[in-house]
Amino acid sequence: MRDGPDPMPEVNRLEVFGETPAATERIAPGYCGADMEAEHVARYRWAAAAVRGQGVLDVACGTGYGSALLLRAGARSVCSLDVSAAALAFGRARYAGPAYARADALDIPLRAGSVDAAVSLETIEHLIDARRFLVELRRVLRPGGTLRLSSPNVVVTGNANPYHVDEMTLDELQALLRATGFRVTGVWGQCWRLRARRGIWRVKGFGRLAHELSRRRHVWNLPGRLGFRPAYWCVSAIAGGPSG
Repeated sequence: MRDGPDPMPEVNRLEVFGETPAATERIAPGYCGADMEAEHVARYRWAAAAVRGQGVLDVACGTGYGSALLLRAGARSVCSLDVSAAALAFGRARYAGPAYARADALDIPLRAGSVDAAVSLETIEHLIDARRFLVELRRVLRPGGTLRLSSPNVVVTGNANPYHVDEMTLDELQALLRATGFRVTGVWGQCWRLRARRGIWRVKGFGRLAHELSRRRHVWNLPGRLGFRPAYWCVSAIAGGPSG
């Protein structure tokens, strides 16, 4: 989903934080290309805007850089879970502050209602049971607790990533959130693309504007009538009502 090559630094990712050199689904700042780093960090900054003073669960925290960012943004505490022991070891050594624990995202080892906010970025598309994952998040969140979640937009990405089990449309993602006891409160996007080169493209300068927007990694909203759609959906929701 990038406009040009995003060269990877020469690094043995397996030795550093438990991934093969070809796997780009787990990153750490300074160990991947600049565009990829900016893309992932921007999503954590979006999530961090809603965590001040809260106890936060960071699910599939990877190497811990995002958990540290959540703490710097004012979270009262951050519980960081990941299935990879190597990634967690990297996080503990590099980013002190969060409480790291090895756990499966489908079986979160926390008490019901014990979390103020949950952050789940680029996780749900990797899981064999997305519904169970959201039910678990709903269980550990207190009533009224917040979730910030991101996932690829299959309309743009085409589910082409070999590491992904199932990418969704926005409608599918929102329906699954509602079915598991969440109320969607906001929708943003990242890496916006213009649908087709016609109509509004005839407006002088719009093609250049569309190109520049597609290069930006910020998480934001764009009016639907302009014809843009994002490569990633970023959704906020509140835990409320029964899950099932």
